Amino acid sequence: MIDYYTMRKVLSITLRAFISIFFIILLLYIMRDKYAQILKALASTKVSLFVLAFLMFIGAITVASARFKLLIDAQEIPVTFRRRCR
Repeated sequence: MIDYYTMRKVLSITLRAFISIFFIILLLYIMRDKYAQILKALASTKVSLFVLAFLMFIGAITVASARFKLLIDAQEIPVTFRRRCR
């Protein structure tokens, strides 16, 4: 038997997944006439510049995560990965 908390969690995940899929399909539908332009822009990008931007993005996320962890640790809030995934 599924309890209330588990059912609510499953419904929440399912609803978020359907909303995400809906908006992706909507975006693809709206941009349907511009696929050629998008592919042309992607083909003309400099790969080295794109990789540099990607690495900077990952670096920024890493720094922000480390700062957030410092903030959580300073507040002495116990947060574990297992506890967060429940």
